[in-house]
Amino acid sequence: MEKPKDTGVVKGHARRACLGGALLVTLGSGLQAQSFNAPPILFEPGQGETPLVVAYEPASDLPRLIRFTTVTEAQSGEAIAPRAGFPAPSIILGRVPAGTEESYGIDRLMPETVAQFAFPYNDIASRNALRSSDPEMFRALVSQGHIDPPEDRVAVALQEELQRMNCYRSSIDGAWGAGSRRAAAEYFRTSGVNDNGLGATATAALFRSIVLGGDTTCVVAAQTGTQTRPASTGNRRPASTGSSGGTSPGSTGESSGSSGPSISGGGVGVFR
Repeated sequence: MEKPKDTGVVKGHARRACLGGALLVTLGSGLQAQSFNAPPILFEPGQGETPLVVAYEPASDLPRLIRFTTVTEAQSGEAIAPRAGFPAPSIILGRVPAGTEESYGIDRLMPETVAQFAFPYNDIASRNALRSSDPEMFRALVSQGHIDPPEDRVAVALQEELQRMNCYRSSIDGAWGAGSRRAAAEYFRTSGVNDNGLGATATAALFRSIVLGGDTTCVVAAQTGTQTRPASTGNRRPASTGSSGGTSPGSTGESSGSSGPSISGGGVGVFR
């Protein structure tokens, strides 16, 4: 820092006070410079007044930060990404390009990145395309809630997702009842994704879990139970009441000339 030059006053004579200097800051792989100059201030202290020792007027424009590289890079204003082995900067100076947050140690996606990569929650084609082309960006968008459906349509969106995968086989009504809960459980069971205790209620966290888990196809279990045969209601042949010797219907089976007990003929055997 440059020392102030010719400051102070002696016995009421006007003197000059100026402040100037330059500050060098190293960030990541680059060297940043901040310079400023202030015009001198003239003052005539009155009798008995304490004079200023150093004074300056701030410039109308704030100091600008430039990089000691090329003019083109300085004009672009792009920030310098930290390099491995160098201290991480506390302040990032310059413009961070969309989609490069990880290179600068930024945890959450910037609004510019979301505007560039986000898609509607029910745009399946865009969802699958980004999942294939940039899995990390896809995961960041979904897990940070940038693909969430509107709060008042979470249950409907979940039912649509589960119905599309044949896990939910009822009407889309937005009512998260027993059928919807069974559908969510069936999705997790079929896909092998950990449910993390989700599914009891329709939440954005459940929607994110299903979208991140990916598509599956729920299969309806085939019915293997044995069908009970109904009892026959047709005419049954009555049991013969005659003897096996061919007696006519209505005959009591009594032997001719016999006064003994009557013989009852059944389907099996003869009883006396």
